[in-house]
Amino acid sequence: MKKKNKNLMNMIKNFKAYINSTVCIPMTFFMVGFGFSCWAQHTTITIDQNRIYDASIRSTVPNGNGGNIPMFRASGWTESEETDNFRSLIKFDLYGFIPVGHVVTSAIITFKTDLRWSEPHEINFPGTHSNEVYLEKVTGYWHESGVTWNNQPPTTTEDRVFVSQSLSVYETKVIDITEFVQDFVDNPSSNYGFMMKLVDESPFAARNYGTTENYNYAPEITITFYDPAEVDSFPYKEGFESTSPRWKNESHDQLDWISGSGTTPSAYTGPSEAVEGNYYYYLEATDNNNKSAQLTSPMYDLTLYHYPILSFYYHMNGADMGSLRFYAKTHRSSSYLSLGGGKIEGNRGDEWHKVEIPLQQFSHFGDSITLALLGTTGAGDQSDIAIDGIELISNLQNKYIFSFDTGLEWHNTIDGEAEWQINFGETVTENTGPSMAYEGDVYAYLTASSPNEPDKVGILESHLYDLSLMPDPFLSFYYHMFGATMGELAVDISTDYRENWTNLWSVSGDQGNVWYKEYIDLTSYKDTPVFIRFRGTTGSNFYSDIAIDFVEIGSPAKVTIPDSNFEQALIDLNLDVTLDGWVYEYTISGIDSLDISNKNISTLEGIASFASLVSLNTSYNQLDTLDVSTLVSLQNLNVSNNHLTGLNPSNNNLLKTLNASNNQITALDLSNNSMIQSLMANGNNLTTLDLLAQTSLASLQCNDNYLVGLELTSNTALAELNISNNQLIELDISPLVNLNSFDATGNAQLYCIQIFQDQDQNISDASQAIDVDAEYSIACPILAQADGNWNDLNVWPGGVIPGDGDRVRIIGASITLDQFVQCESVIVEHKSIDQRGQLFINSGGYLELTDYLKVVENMDGALEKNRVIVQEGGHLKVLGNEQ
Repeated sequence: MKKKNKNLMNMIKNFKAYINSTVCIPMTFFMVGFGFSCWAQHTTITIDQNRIYDASIRSTVPNGNGGNIPMFRASGWTESEETDNFRSLIKFDLYGFIPVGHVVTSAIITFKTDLRWSEPHEINFPGTHSNEVYLEKVTGYWHESGVTWNNQPPTTTEDRVFVSQSLSVYETKVIDITEFVQDFVDNPSSNYGFMMKLVDESPFAARNYGTTENYNYAPEITITFYDPAEVDSFPYKEGFESTSPRWKNESHDQLDWISGSGTTPSAYTGPSEAVEGNYYYYLEATDNNNKSAQLTSPMYDLTLYHYPILSFYYHMNGADMGSLRFYAKTHRSSSYLSLGGGKIEGNRGDEWHKVEIPLQQFSHFGDSITLALLGTTGAGDQSDIAIDGIELISNLQNKYIFSFDTGLEWHNTIDGEAEWQINFGETVTENTGPSMAYEGDVYAYLTASSPNEPDKVGILESHLYDLSLMPDPFLSFYYHMFGATMGELAVDISTDYRENWTNLWSVSGDQGNVWYKEYIDLTSYKDTPVFIRFRGTTGSNFYSDIAIDFVEIGSPAKVTIPDSNFEQALIDLNLDVTLDGWVYEYTISGIDSLDISNKNISTLEGIASFASLVSLNTSYNQLDTLDVSTLVSLQNLNVSNNHLTGLNPSNNNLLKTLNASNNQITALDLSNNSMIQSLMANGNNLTTLDLLAQTSLASLQCNDNYLVGLELTSNTALAELNISNNQLIELDISPLVNLNSFDATGNAQLYCIQIFQDQDQNISDASQAIDVDAEYSIACPILAQADGNWNDLNVWPGGVIPGDGDRVRIIGASITLDQFVQCESVIVEHKSIDQRGQLFINSGGYLELTDYLKVVENMDGALEKNRVIVQEGGHLKVLGNEQ
């Protein structure tokens, strides 16, 4: 038999051709300063190369040390047909530079790929799979000149950094390692650096950068930090009455903010007096047209305030007026974020205007904040910009309402692929989106028009909210999801400064041309400041605009239960009192078991709020759809005997038993459900079923479907298997060492069941478990189901070409043979009525069969006959008889 052995060489050949035909331009990053630099109470250092230690380790040379090689690498390759993995370690000495207790605002490491490298294993090569890598913190001692594969130190997956696939074979990669460095500063004895390794270490993928031994491509580490003892605290007010105000000009700007009193020198622009006191700060536009200046605050500690607000006055009078922008950044960030609406521009008249901007999103877990105002003069001299009366105030509310009539208010995040926006009236595309707002004049929506489809995610994120004044806080909002290819809308919540998100609710699919209201219980978050976000995902095309309106955070919370039979079932379980279309959310959010079977329920809208459910039984109802994505604690789910066409349990990764029998389900994705032990999916419309993740599966019923194949290599715990009445062509049960109950009858084209030696003796009534024309065998026929030449690796499963002693089935494929082949037998048959089997023995082809050749009679309704054709110069020999 011949095996696949050319794929890697062809892949490398093609990849080299790609490199040679592509102009690869490495990215360049510019940084201000070298060594030490100080700015706005921050200190920035670049680690000296002599204080950086790195090494590579290799699995096929387990005792070898790579502490002096020029390549910092993570790869999965092969060496003499053995998997060959590289990992790399790096650490850096911070002693004497950053004292314990200092706060690291930014730490980045810059890796570079050597432009002289060209082999696939030397560059950034996403081969048979992605070259994504993890940076994992090392938790034990290692030495640059002594570390090997066999003595490599342990690492931890906690707070590890994920680095996505390379976008270029040669790249300069900047990676944020702030969390690592902060931990090294706080706990100097834990500074063992970190390790880089592939997410998937199987062949073939590589990630390669220079080490400190590779001078021109050595890694660079830059760290910015500050002493929190230098941070100012509230209350704070800046009126610019002092000759040395605390807000400072930036030295690298094009001009400076200056003190003013009375009118500015230029006519028809600038204020005539300060808004309070005698002085203000302003930009003089004369001879300074189209120039920008940033005014930066000291650093402030916001932890004393539940709801801090930046308040200030601005004056922007003049025909040539420019713009004023507002920014803020925390000690956790090296870059500024736009505040509020982000910008004021144009002539605002000869008066002072007051602005109040919430800063709550920056006041969590001891965050300190730096504020900045960026003014830009206009194209002419009549564009003086003035500011005064800067003050930080606090506000705490017992209710928050957003109707979007005053703007978006919440902000789009950089994590999203699409942006939420506000809209009046109908959306651009017909047959999707609302025709008007639910409340007021405008609403927020995620358009699915190009380029926001297919499957693009838009994230609309809130400020940080303190719910402590609300007796029973909840989130309510209206959503509109009308469109034939509708995607999904979800609500997530974060309690750790947006580091992690928990899904609270989601809905998907066409909900009709109607506004719906949803309630989400927030009582468990009353004492914890929270971020909330709307996460919309567009559908497969532009008929999937998603809209939201009138968002409210307050109390008490209610959940809409539109199906009266559903609500009556809740009343029967003492979870509700009156049949009025809603139930208090807090009465249902904590229950762990719900049985509402045989209640004639048509829709389970509202089930998303049953967030603590461990067991759910909705069998024998009239359900067409069911969304269980928010029920993350589910372990037992029974949705049998409904009208479901789909079920998505991808978020239910604790699921142990699933009964989805007797529905109309066409696909079932269980890739995230690795704990399932019992699965009943019989009586559906399944054509495929992937069970690779179900390593604990003990019982499987998937009879009465349309399955043509079933891979069971991962299901070694399976003891019960019913696969009867499907359309199987092949079945391998040899991995099922515990199998004792089996039924594969009713599969007309399943002639052979692959087993291990004497496995059928372990099966109860084994002979009755298969059709009369079928057999158990340790060597079933090799199937050809794709057109091609007999010698084509892609024709045969696993790339194994049949030969001496093999049995072959050609099912609905056209195979040509133009060389000598000896086999035991060949069967040629239909796969479907319009897919016949054909074997063409061309000139020079010689097929010798030591047992038999069988051309199966026509399938009922088949358009054409199966056939074997021996061309002139071809030969066919069966049991010694040549044709």
